[in-house]
Amino acid sequence: MEKKLYTLEIKEKFKNLIPPLTSLEYEQLEENIIKNGCREPICIWNETIIDGHNRYEICHKNEIPFFIQEVPDIGTDEEAVVWICANQLGRRNLSEESRKMLIGERYNAELIVNAKKNNHGHNQYSVNKEIRKPASHATAEKIAKEYNISEASVRRYAQYSKVMNTMSETNPELFKQIKDGYLKFTREEISKMAFEQKTQNNNNSRHKRSNAGRHKKKFQIKEVPEYSPNVEFDSLAHTIPSWQRSIDRVLSNKDITNISYEVKTHLKTELEKIKFSIETMLCALEEKDERI
Repeated sequence: MEKKLYTLEIKEKFKNLIPPLTSLEYEQLEENIIKNGCREPICIWNETIIDGHNRYEICHKNEIPFFIQEVPDIGTDEEAVVWICANQLGRRNLSEESRKMLIGERYNAELIVNAKKNNHGHNQYSVNKEIRKPASHATAEKIAKEYNISEASVRRYAQYSKVMNTMSETNPELFKQIKDGYLKFTREEISKMAFEQKTQNNNNSRHKRSNAGRHKKKFQIKEVPEYSPNVEFDSLAHTIPSWQRSIDRVLSNKDITNISYEVKTHLKTELEKIKFSIETMLCALEEKDERI
């Protein structure tokens, strides 16, 4: 494939699977692409982006050509979702909330993929050695082993991803606020809001079809506050103590002298990255204090 400014299709349901970049991360990515060009290809299936949405947007905004790469062995939207989730779950800088959603999305998509295969000559069971297991159980077991979690967690994340999908349809703005981390709710609260909003939308549709002329009181979900730059910084401030506790716990319970060279090198590299980021953030905060 030659390097040029391709015009590709964007599907919201694929794009919504990609964990969002912070404003700082987006700016750094844009600066790097403007300076060095787009080095990584945009991954596509059927002329639709399945990885590289931010790079695609930046390249078109700045008229920078890029390569594309067709991902093989994908034939349906559900298979594309499985690929996107597996690809994103392989990244290190993934938040725990995004990780849970992606695992749930992958499980739900794989169930559909397996069901379609069953309709083409396979039965509803997946044979694992000598034990015959329902496809849903086999799928949950496989994903649970792959990500070192319980099967119950896989199913719980699957329900959560369904709720968030409902939220994306019934209230896209609220969905984006939750997905981007500007609003925090428990899974139970999100589930309740999505159900009530979907119920209200269904009632409104029936009301319009009946043409009864009666006005129904519109259900209102909690008002979405205007975006404030304080949100991201305050969220970061609340996240840092968990890092500190993790480090303290490892230092107090583990013998560093016994870890392998590879693990030690990897850990040192990641700690150096954090150290640089912390120093950069402290400098930025000090500069702001001087201007005040």
